[in-house]
Amino acid sequence: MVKLKEGMMFTAAETKKLREKIMTERVIPSVRSRFEKYPALQSAGMFIAQYYNDEAEDAIHIQFKFSVKKKPDFEAAYAVPYDEPDPVNLPDLPNHYDIDNDEKCKPCCQWDDNGIVVSAFAAYTNEGDYNEDDSENYTLYAVFKKTADGVKTTYPGKKLRPWVDGMRPEFFGGFDDLEEEQQEQVRKDYLETLDTDAEIWSYDD
Repeated sequence: MVKLKEGMMFTAAETKKLREKIMTERVIPSVRSRFEKYPALQSAGMFIAQYYNDEAEDAIHIQFKFSVKKKPDFEAAYAVPYDEPDPVNLPDLPNHYDIDNDEKCKPCCQWDDNGIVVSAFAAYTNEGDYNEDDSENYTLYAVFKKTADGVKTTYPGKKLRPWVDGMRPEFFGGFDDLEEEQQEQVRKDYLETLDTDAEIWSYDD
């Protein structure tokens, strides 16, 4: 059993692996599908924020900003509401929200705001007592550029709060009640398979 600091779900090394797995298996394929559906798109940015939103104070929220420009204008993108037209980055295209939530694009990005993404990305979000969706909450984590053979991803995001890297989500409140072997199985399931549909209580038979 790995010895974890209080309030942590994963070690720093495990959290890094978790982030890479989420990006490779969930986020990048979703961005690629939107580049394919909307050929004019040339780039996109992934923004994240941690703030209270009805369910949990530690939720990690995600937004994508798309652009027909090779160098996206994120300032212009955030100058307009997420669900309204962006004439600078998306002329003659749907808004950022509609592209992000286009169900005809497969796969869609599986992202549970209250789940394991809290462990993986909390360290890259701003410190603050936010309780609503405000553009100033969001920080840029990744930039995607369309290439001839897929998507090139760069990571300009900075680890702003390293002390919460790998933190245990509030959603996993039952984790401490599990036996050590069960706790290890929970961690293994996420690290190996990104089993974000797993209920912590299902391990307590």
